[in-house]
Formats: sequence, structure tokens, C-alpha cells
Amino acid sequence: MIGRSDELALLERQYGQKNSSLVVSYGRRRVGKSYLISHFVKTRPHFSFEATEGLSAQDQIYEFSKALSDCFGDVLPLKVRFEHWSDIFDYLSMRLKQRKGKKRFVVVFDEFQWMAQGRGGLVSILKKFWDTEWKSLNIMLILCGSVASFMVGRVLKSTALYGRTTLELKVRPLKISESFLFFPKTRSQNEIYNYLIVFGTIPKYLEMLDHSRSFQINLENTCFKPDGIWLDEFERVFCSQFKKASHYTRIVRALAQKKLSLEGLSVLTRVPSGGGLKRYLNHLVDADFISEEFQVLRGSSAKNRKYYLSDPFLRFYFSFIEPNHSRIKKAGFVGLSGQILSIGYESFRGLAFENLIKSHALEFAQKFNFATLVKDWGGLHRAGGAGYQFDLAFLRTDGVLVLCEIKWSRHPINKSVIVDFEQKLSRLGALKLGSLKNISIEKALISFNTISASVKNSKYFDYTYELAARRVKIWG
Repeated sequence: MIGRSDELALLERQYGQKNSSLVVSYGRRRVGKSYLISHFVKTRPHFSFEATEGLSAQDQIYEFSKALSDCFGDVLPLKVRFEHWSDIFDYLSMRLKQRKGKKRFVVVFDEFQWMAQGRGGLVSILKKFWDTEWKSLNIMLILCGSVASFMVGRVLKSTALYGRTTLELKVRPLKISESFLFFPKTRSQNEIYNYLIVFGTIPKYLEMLDHSRSFQINLENTCFKPDGIWLDEFERVFCSQFKKASHYTRIVRALAQKKLSLEGLSVLTRVPSGGGLKRYLNHLVDADFISEEFQVLRGSSAKNRKYYLSDPFLRFYFSFIEPNHSRIKKAGFVGLSGQILSIGYESFRGLAFENLIKSHALEFAQKFNFATLVKDWGGLHRAGGAGYQFDLAFLRTDGVLVLCEIKWSRHPINKSVIVDFEQKLSRLGALKLGSLKNISIEKALISFNTISASVKNSKYFDYTYELAARRVKIWG
């Protein structure tokens, strides 16, 4: 298990409770939910069932019966043809009662949305058993799923389970520091960040790479050959999430081009902003494909909200894989990864690197030792000739606004960064914003490449962080 110390601590706390616990865990596919849960339960008495997409209710129940038979060493579930979930839950209740007084037992229903077949009926049945049987038997029940819209809308927000959930655990991508642990120390820092801005910090993606080969070779083999394992990843991971995938696809295609407001998205996608569009956006946010961005100091009104495509692999897919998909499928696009690195990739990775850092903003607040003071974070910008753009800003509870510059460069960062930053500060100050009246400003520089001695010696920035200068061993 790489990382996940925070998530495991939350699960441990639930397991240590005196009363029964009902945990709902969800997150996008490939993020490592099932692996996390299996790691947690492996040293504890447990029953675990993983549902299969596309099976009928009767077939799911039969598979559930086989799992029960294996767990309890009892052939009865296989001899009795259970017709309904209520019937087989009765059997499970009997087994749980026989364990009363023994070490706490964990019950895991994984890929719960397929077990319920995307409908809420099973949730109501489960509520009945929880209230009348299971919560008095000192168990820990974990409902885990990869379709966030179902797990949030039909489980967490259902009237059936309202007030019964003891832990909501959204499993997010790994921290940057945790992701570095997938790579041997023989791989350069530059190469590892190339992986992260293409594949993000999704465990399955990082695990499936050939770490003995270069970034370019891995890209060629996994994305630009007819049998590349990630060539059709968009269909497998994204489209399987949503019933009306065409609506969601139109949204992410639009956001792959630029950040957009609700109204801007409505115009481009031709979906009314007052109805379905907001629901689709919420589902995409819950699934960690897109993110909402609010400018700090501007409040959380709809006018201050913009959406952007935050999933690194989808950004890469729409930029480089999809435009060449048919050619790759026919015979492979030999050498395309080299073309990307020499032509299109350089401009792509600057923005992709910025998005990676912003997606892990609190990790950098921790490195700057003020994470516990963060009240809000986001961008801060104004369009126009006299405008300004700060890539990332932290508003702190102690009345400090930390303005951050994020730099991806092939060359060491020189004093020109100070000149640019000063210009933006002067434009910000010229607006005489009332919200800045009682706020102190501190400055931060997050750079991929090294920061020159002249910049460091100037002590202009209150916080500096050089990613390329850091060795793998310091992460984690």
C-alpha cells in the first residue's frame, strides 16, 4: 500500500467505535478504492462481495451466494436458490448473529451501484436490515462504489439512509508526494513530472507503467499503439460512469478548451443552465473529472464560479489521442510521442503542470507550513490590458493572502519573475479593492526548475519551492 494513511486512519477510527458503523466510500475508477478497502479488511474477520457490471439481479444474487459459501464454509447458500435480496440478507443476518460476542466483523459491498443495478430499491431493503438487524450486531458495513452520481444521490442523500451513515469517505487521487513512491530513484524528477501531468496521481495508471522504460517509450506503448492499454480508456472509465454519456462528453469537450461559467457551458453544449446542466456538472465534480474554481475574495456566488477539466488524462486524451484515434487503431502511430514532445507537448505541459499543482494546493500549503490556517483558496485574476492573473491564492484565517506564481520552465527561474510579479501586484493595488483593506499580502513561488541565486538572495518571495531540485527520497 502506497500512501492512504489518512484514509486508513479514518477507517481504523470507525472500526474502533463501540457501536456498528455504516461507511459509504466512493471515487472514480482506477483511484484505488477496492485496494484500500481490501488492505484494511485483510487482517480482520470480514465478508466481501464485489458486484459485476451488467449482471441481472438474479445473477448478482447467485454470485453473492457463492461468496457467502466461500466465506462461511457453508454449502447451503449454493443449494438454496435465493430469489430476492431480502432472502439472502436473512441468511447473512443469521451468520452475523452467530458471531455475536466475537471480534468485530466487517461486511463489504463493493461496486454497490451494480449490485443495486443503478436503482434505489436495494437501498431501501438495506435500510430495513440495518435498522432491525445489523446495527445491533457490532459490525462495520462498507458500501463502496465507482459511480459517484449513484453513491452520492441514491445512497448518501437517500431518505432511506439519512442520518445512518457514520463516515463518508471519498477516495481521491494520491498526493504528489505519494505518487513519487511508485518510481525507482533511477528515474529523473523531470521524467516523473511528465508522467504526473499526463496520468495524474491515479494509482492504477502509475502502477501499470513499465518503470524500467522512459516516459516517451511508455507513452508510445500505452497510448499510441492499437493494443495500447490506455488507448480506449476514455470509453472504459468515463462513458461507463454515466447513463447519458453524450451530455457529459459534450461538457468535458467544451471544458478541455477553456474554463467556462455555467452560462458559457450552456451556450456551447446547448443544455439549459437551469436544469440538467447543473446536475451533470455536479456529477462530474463528484467523479473528480472536472473542478469548480472560485476566485478568492469574490465570494461563492454563481457569477464567481467557473468549471474546468481537471482530470490530467482526459486533458491529454482530448489534446493528443482522440485527434489521432482512427490512425492509431489502424496500424499504430509510430513516433507520435516523439512528435508531441518536440512540438505540441511543450505548450501543453506548462498549463497541465499548473493544473496539477492547483489540484494539490493544500499539499503545498502544508509544505509552506500554513495549511491549518487556510480559509479559502483558488485563482485571482482580472481580464483586460490592465488585468492580472495569480495562478493560485490562499486566503488565511490570520488575515494573510498568499499569492502564488507557478512556473514550468526548461531554464532556471531568474529575476524576471520578480518584475512580472510586481507588475501584477501594482495592477491589483490600483483597483483599491475594499476586500484587501485589512489583508496582508505574502508571495510564493512554486517552480519546476531551479530558482536562481539572485531570486533567492533578493528574499522577494516569502515562500519558494523548487520541485526539480528535490530528490525522490524527500517525498513521502
